[in-house]
Amino acid sequence: SHEKMCVRACDFATRIRKMNDDGFKNRIGMTFGTAFAGFTGSENRSEYTCNGTRVNLAARFMSTAKFGQIFIDRFIFNKVQNQYNIKNFGKMQFKGFEEKLPVFELQEKKVADAAFYDNAFVGRQEELTALRQFIQPIFDKQFGGLVYIDGNAGIGKSRLVAELKNKVAEDVQWFYWPCDEILRKSFNPLIYFLNRYFEQSIENTLDKNKEKFEEKVGQIIDNCEDSEIREELIKTKSFLAALINLHWKDSLYERLDAKNRHENTLYAMKNFIKAESLKKPVVIELEDGHWMDADTN
Repeated sequence: SHEKMCVRACDFATRIRKMNDDGFKNRIGMTFGTAFAGFTGSENRSEYTCNGTRVNLAARFMSTAKFGQIFIDRFIFNKVQNQYNIKNFGKMQFKGFEEKLPVFELQEKKVADAAFYDNAFVGRQEELTALRQFIQPIFDKQFGGLVYIDGNAGIGKSRLVAELKNKVAEDVQWFYWPCDEILRKSFNPLIYFLNRYFEQSIENTLDKNKEKFEEKVGQIIDNCEDSEIREELIKTKSFLAALINLHWKDSLYERLDAKNRHENTLYAMKNFIKAESLKKPVVIELEDGHWMDADTN
């Protein structure tokens, strides 16, 4: 078994829904509860199946939902409401159930922002001063190195980092790359960051998201003072776009094999960060690095 089963199930369901972009239509019903799961039948013919009231209700949810919708029950709602945007449909009547039952529609996952604190920062002045000293080289156009903050849960690691961010906010660009303990797909922290940076949204049309990307990447290229970095950004921008699921026919990304796509993706991100650092020093906050996927690592 795994922790956060409902969140894992919702992550899976929403990724299935995204297949709509490729022409695959689906509707999903999800419930949580006890069910019989196992082989039924005889020696001549048997099959693995799941039976139970919650299974039946999930099937009713699915058949009632419209294509592209995900219906969930109250139990799942209670477990994932902090992670997902959810619409309450009220109570609905379903065949085989005497009473009307509450129905919720699972929508997009909430954006996880870096922790924000409005309370006063108390203590840890020694550690804060050390952090400030560690990043000092970036203000002299030098590599600041890697700072690893370790400690027991609840000790105040995120609060310390947030205070450093507040102290240097006007002088640096702060890139927040959170690692996901469940969704450890390739380049996941980068994808999260780039979706925010290029203002991508599931509420936008594909053309609108492409327009947002072209506008932002165009600004980076136009403002880049280093001609070599600028040329490389123009050459590899399709690899940045591919990370956020934007594709153009006959782009360099589309023409290369998997190995060269991977290498050029790393190269594109490297030049992106270089270009941004020419405007202001860049600090990358990689949160929960122990959950980092292999490609980001």
